[in-house]
Amino acid sequence: GASAASGASGPSGPSGVGSGKNSKTNVRNRGTRGTRGNRMNVGVLDFTLQSLARQDQWQWCLQILEEVKEQRFWPHQMAYCHAIQASRRQGRWDVSLSLVASCEEQGLVPDTPMLNLAIGSCGYGREWERAIALLSEFPLRRLQCSDYSYNAAFGALGSSRQWAQVLALVESMASNRVAL
Repeated sequence: GASAASGASGPSGPSGVGSGKNSKTNVRNRGTRGTRGNRMNVGVLDFTLQSLARQDQWQWCLQILEEVKEQRFWPHQMAYCHAIQASRRQGRWDVSLSLVASCEEQGLVPDTPMLNLAIGSCGYGREWERAIALLSEFPLRRLQCSDYSYNAAFGALGSSRQWAQVLALVESMASNRVAL
């Protein structure tokens, strides 16, 4: 199935996220081991994705994640974070949210840094409602908001000139006893 990220193509091919064909199989091999017992060097994957993220090459990050999954290696949270980071500065909130969903489809639990990056991506894309919705999911996911969580949400609100929402978020922080 196609995702919100489909339709975007990288320099040498499609870059959709989470086709789902391997999403529920080989669960115990998630992270570093393929079906044939081959070891994947997680450090090389991280370094590659991090380098691409620094250059805002989100299409390549998506393509690599898909190819890794096709080889029945299961990316870990940090791999998804690098891909979200790459899409964030391009304002590709749709890609970031698809990556969070793909991570969940793989049986991984998105953590605070991953959701912070997704909130920031929504901010770059001027999708302040989605950013606030993600922030409101933290308690449901039993995650603690960090300073960066709120800063990313403030950035999303500020870039969209939602000043009343900024005040509401400040009040929410105060009621949740979060230091300003």
